[in-house]
Formats: sequence, C-alpha cells, structure tokens
Amino acid sequence: MYLNFLAIGINLVLDPLLIFGYFGFPELGVAGAAYATVVGYSLAMVFGLYFLLGGRQSLSLTRADVGLDLDEFREMIDIGAPVGGQRLAAQSVRLFVVAIVAIVGGAAGLAAYTVGARIATIAFVPAQGLQQAAQSVIGQNLGAERPDRASRTTWVGVAMAVGALSLVGAVQYFVPELLTAIFVPDISARGLELSVRYLEVLAYGYWAIGATYMFLAGLNGARRTKTSFFVDLGKYWGVRFPIAIAALPAGYAVSVLGVSVAPGLGLGMEAIFWAVTGSNIVAALGLGAYFRYATSTGMLERAAETAAASAGD
Repeated sequence: MYLNFLAIGINLVLDPLLIFGYFGFPELGVAGAAYATVVGYSLAMVFGLYFLLGGRQSLSLTRADVGLDLDEFREMIDIGAPVGGQRLAAQSVRLFVVAIVAIVGGAAGLAAYTVGARIATIAFVPAQGLQQAAQSVIGQNLGAERPDRASRTTWVGVAMAVGALSLVGAVQYFVPELLTAIFVPDISARGLELSVRYLEVLAYGYWAIGATYMFLAGLNGARRTKTSFFVDLGKYWGVRFPIAIAALPAGYAVSVLGVSVAPGLGLGMEAIFWAVTGSNIVAALGLGAYFRYATSTGMLERAAETAAASAGD
C-alpha cells in the first residue's frame, strides 16, 4: 500500500508539471506523463529496496537469503504460470473487444466503452484488494491446518463483496448520466447515449465481479491456480468474445491468428455491453458451483495436508 501510494502520489504531482510545463518545468505533453510514471515507480522501487534491506523489522533481505532452490523455483513456476495465463487471457480478449467496438460503434462507441471501463474500476479494484487479502488469510489457515476457517473466509468474503458491489451497482444504475458527465464533460450526444446504456448494463453484474474475485481467492489460496486459469479462459474466450462477435455487422468475419471465426450477427453495441456483464455473471455462478463441489470433496483438506508436508520438508 505504501509503495502504491508513493508511486501514484508522485504521478499526481509530476503529471501536470511535466505535461503542461508549470513552474518552469518543460512542457512535454504525453511524454511528460510517461516520465512522471517512470519517476514515480522508480522511487517506489527504491523505497521497496529500503524495506528489503532492513529498513523495517518485519522484512529483511540478507546475503544468506540469496540463492536458488530449484524445488522452490519449480513450485513458483507451477503456481505462478497459470496466474500469468489468466492475465494474458483477459488482456488478449480485451484487445479484440476494443477492435470490435471501434468497428461497430466508432468514436462514440469507443468513448462509451472507455467510460464504462474507467468507472468499473470502482468495482474491480476493491474486489482485487479483497481477493489478495483473502488469499493471504486462506493460505495462512491452510498452513495452520484449518481448512474449515479457509472455507469460511472465502464465503464471508463472497458475502462482503457481493453486498458492497451490489450497492455500488445500484447507485451507478440510477445516476449514469452524472457519472458520464464527470468523466467526459464534452461527450457527444451519441457517446452519452451509449455510455449511459453501458453503465446500466454493467451495474447488473457488479455483484458477480466481487463473487468471482473471492472464489478465485479460495482456489488460488488452495494452490488451484490452474483451475483459476481455465475459469478465466472460459470466461473471456468462451463467453465474452463469442458474444462480442455477434455485435459485428451481419456477415462480417473475424480472423484470430489466421483462423476465421463465426461472422457477426449485426446485434450492435448492446451485444458488447452484455458480453461483458454476461461473462461476469456466468463466471460467478460457475465458480460458486465448482467451489462448493470442490470443498465438499476435500479440496481444502488436501491443500492443508500439502502445506503441512511442505512445512515439514
């Protein structure tokens, strides 16, 4: 948290100075924003090294800690590679969806999609933070051979995330025009119309975003990152992308990696909006059913036994 606050705080200060050239700084425009980001994260890295090298008693790095344990390295790759795959699955589909938005909705569609993506951070950023916290608590309880508490942590987290984000979604549903005006005051009439509709559709699925992140926390905390990867693969490539393709003009074919996929159905921007929300809801419901089944068949107990065996080694 401290490192992120430092990096973001420096960005907030340097951005106007380097973009617009205030107080004698050079006016660099977009490049100034890039330099501000580099400086902010570089100083945050230095601050992180201060923590690692003994600046705080809770964490320290010494010469004795430097080395390569092949078993630990393989374990990190085994657990971490699927997490990287999750990110790749999500970002690659987002690129294709943005291209589809540009074809279907033009500048107004891109503006609406961008407004929705920015405002949706109100939902998924807190959900990500709760997921990371829950993964730590779940992992600690599994390490302490308390799978019952790990399960309870997941379900309590789901309830918290669903409740809080349902409230956020309700507020967004009733004031989409106000939110759009705050983010893009001079948006066109068509852009405003599409933005309002997108924010309304997104609001239906905010609860699902929270539930999904918390179920993923339960799976990742139990070392089931491969399962999380396949869930995201299905969510983005199995649900979101095919529905988004339906937005394209009728007969318009899309090629992915040289392979022609199903042509568009001419459903327009509405299909793209529901592709996002629909994939979130399908993922939440599917994950909930799977997590309930997996815990009933001893997934968390097996994870606790593996953690205990690793600690013994």
